[in-house]
Amino acid sequence: MLIIFPILVVWLGYLAVRTRISKSAPLISLGLSFSGAFLLSTLIFEMLPELYTGGDHKSIGLFLSLGILLQLSLEYLSQGAEHGHTHLHGHSGKVPWLVIGSLCIHAFLEGIPLGGLTGLFWGVLVHKFTIALALSLLLMESKAPKFSSLWAIGLFSIMTPLGSFLSGQSLWPEHWNNYLNALAVGILLHIATVILFESSDGHRFNLRKFAVILGGFALGYLVG
Repeated sequence: MLIIFPILVVWLGYLAVRTRISKSAPLISLGLSFSGAFLLSTLIFEMLPELYTGGDHKSIGLFLSLGILLQLSLEYLSQGAEHGHTHLHGHSGKVPWLVIGSLCIHAFLEGIPLGGLTGLFWGVLVHKFTIALALSLLLMESKAPKFSSLWAIGLFSIMTPLGSFLSGQSLWPEHWNNYLNALAVGILLHIATVILFESSDGHRFNLRKFAVILGGFALGYLVG
């Protein structure tokens, strides 16, 4: 039953953009700040302690680092859509499939460590909603045919549940799970920290954003 939530969240983000509910840039910026803080908080309070009690510390650190490097590579293709960038170059009239492909890989890998109503599950849901907003805005900007855009959103929406489903099917040795989780956590660590750094408004103090970030960390602590 839980597998349906990541799919619904993506379509809610798409509908919010299509119906102009998410038109306000300041609200999107605050939403990104909250999602980054919430996601980072769940990683710190829940996932990192679990990873380091379940395997060799140096190997876990290696896979965390590989996750960060992998996400850096994916962002060359996605143009930063994972953390709210919504500008395209050279895609007028067609779906930006390189961006979609990168986001699908990211979404698939982030589904691997999800296994129930954990803090990380809720953190990923909030994160997916903000990505869905950014992706939907990109598709509108690209002026791609509506059917192609719907197909792209549908493909993206199933990737996280697919990663979660396959991780529970014993398709690989059980001791690999902790390393794959570390890879996914490295990806999410990079995303969450970039969102927070980019929300700093040129290093100027913004009380509203600080309050939203504080709320994200507090909620992550409570559910983690």
